[in-house]
Amino acid sequence: MKTLKLILFFAVGLVLFSCKKNINFPPDYAYGKPPAQTVNFSAKVNGALIECSFTSAILYTTDNTLQVIGSKGEIGFNLAFVNFKGVGTYDIAQGQALNMYLTGVSDPFNDSYIGESGNIKVTAATDKSITGTFEFTATSLNGASKAITDGKFTVNYSKM
Repeated sequence: MKTLKLILFFAVGLVLFSCKKNINFPPDYAYGKPPAQTVNFSAKVNGALIECSFTSAILYTTDNTLQVIGSKGEIGFNLAFVNFKGVGTYDIAQGQALNMYLTGVSDPFNDSYIGESGNIKVTAATDKSITGTFEFTATSLNGASKAITDGKFTVNYSKM
């Protein structure tokens, strides 16, 4: 089951980061533009700061999984909270979170880094927004490793 979730997580991240078509926004977005919001998503990858220019977050109500995405060009982060319950710590090793770092979309074996250890800490949450921090160690399918540190986010989310 964990392998299936990991494959599904990878597939969703790949689709979201490689989309070149118009995006169909959830119903609470007016005229294809997100509502005014204060967003912030950044992290250091092996010490180099990446400040994301695009963020998106969706709470899948069927299984209560919250997915938060931050990207800058083809570089991006994909954080998923399994059984989201609001404020608290979600640990990767315990299966409470699935994290991914992507360096591109052309080569899944070298461009995708899957979180193996670390956590996401939610410091504030409402029924429409979430704020927190994250850090994790991620490994690519070919064995290369990246340290994701000093991650932070503030995003609004939609329910689906």
